[in-house]
Amino acid sequence: MSTAFDMGTAEAGDTIAGLMKKMGIGIDSVKELGDAINYIGTKSAGSPREVVAILGRIGGMAKTIGLSAEQTAGLAGAFANMKIPADQAGTAINKMLSVLGNADGGTARFKSALGRIGLSGEELKEMVGNNPLKSIRSVLKSIEGVEQSEKKVF
Repeated sequence: MSTAFDMGTAEAGDTIAGLMKKMGIGIDSVKELGDAINYIGTKSAGSPREVVAILGRIGGMAKTIGLSAEQTAGLAGAFANMKIPADQAGTAINKMLSVLGNADGGTARFKSALGRIGLSGEELKEMVGNNPLKSIRSVLKSIEGVEQSEKKVF
């Protein structure tokens, strides 16, 4: 992982240990996570180092809503691919995951925005509880269909 992530061995070890703790995964799952990060780094404009930096910021929140380590790596990779700095990507992703995870307690503005895409907060919370990745994709796809002038609400 040190070589693949372009890190020194101590830094790679510390980083992976931190991810294991935040994401609640064991040593058996680290290989799969490392493979996913490496794959993302070779198939996108985001480097494994950038993906890892974002993962370190979002792993805990992603675990809270039920995303797997590999799904979280994919989400981090999407932001790394767009070359969004890790601190900004982490803030944006954590906010999105927090809002989705607490969809039933959203503000009136949020509930109105959900209504525009045909959902209630309660429905979205249930969707996230059942399949968080599918829910994220569904919400983003629904927002894509909203007229540009109305997207600022989201």
